[in-house]
Amino acid sequence: MPKDDSNFRNIGVAIADNPEGPFIPQENYMKGVTGIDPNVFVDDDGRAYLYYGGGENLYGVELNDDMVSVKGKPIVIQKLPSKYKEGPFVFKRKGVYYFTFPHSPDGSEEISYAMGKSPLGPFNYKGKVLERWKDGCWTNHHSFVEYKNQWYLFYHSMDVSG
Repeated sequence: MPKDDSNFRNIGVAIADNPEGPFIPQENYMKGVTGIDPNVFVDDDGRAYLYYGGGENLYGVELNDDMVSVKGKPIVIQKLPSKYKEGPFVFKRKGVYYFTFPHSPDGSEEISYAMGKSPLGPFNYKGKVLERWKDGCWTNHHSFVEYKNQWYLFYHSMDVSG
């Protein structure tokens, strides 16, 4: 990021022909997207969606087939609790979309979730998945993965690195 913060909260894309790379950063940031902590979700029909945020709002938008540009304008994901939110992660289980995100109602972040019937909502807030750190440790980002019919929650915090 330039020292003058001119590219603060922009999302870039790097592409490769193989999952192991080498990845080539695209020359420009994604147009029409301003935020941090991007997550891409590809639905069963092959349509891809980008989620991001960092502040009072979290956003979602459908991606074009090129996976580096968006269709239309991002929408604010509604009906989520107030206060700071970031790092959304979306997954689908048994036909239901789970919109999960770190949320900081008071101090450090807890992992919260909402559920909906489509990739861009509306979502209904349900509550916490993972409690916040009581020692004031700030970041607590995550993902959910199904492996051999078992669901796993992966997360990190700044507890080790400080």
